[in-house]
Amino acid sequence: MGYRQRMRSPRASGRGRGTPRREKAKARGRKRRSTGKYTWEERRVATTEEVTDRTLKRLRTLGSQRFASSPYSEHFSRWLMNLKDALSEFESSPTISADDQFVKERSQILSNVELELEERRRKEASFEEAIKSLSDSKILLERIEEEYTTKVREIERRKNSC
Repeated sequence: MGYRQRMRSPRASGRGRGTPRREKAKARGRKRRSTGKYTWEERRVATTEEVTDRTLKRLRTLGSQRFASSPYSEHFSRWLMNLKDALSEFESSPTISADDQFVKERSQILSNVELELEERRRKEASFEEAIKSLSDSKILLERIEEEYTTKVREIERRKNSC
């Protein structure tokens, strides 16, 4: 094979178009291996400040949350679960070590929150009951007024016919 024949072949000159087949096969093999089931990821452990900031942000969000629709007590269980999750995530962080005093105070605060939410549930149930009673009374009053009007008309017709 002469010099000119070798130069005509793009692969032989090293200036070919595209990636040579051998390189494509290597790349495919790497892709398959990297997407295998044993991929190693390096996970970064959050610092104490990051964990604390993230937890405080979640607690502020929960603390300023307003429920859009009544009855509000339907949202209390979900809200309380989110609160417990935020605190649990904080405590389970590898950079945080919760001491006995923290656990005791957290338990007391959660207990107080649960009691307050239960009191609000009772008040809301009482309000709902009062509203229902008021609505029933209004319906009854409207019926009585209709009957009264009907009886008055009947009495007036009797007077006029006599």
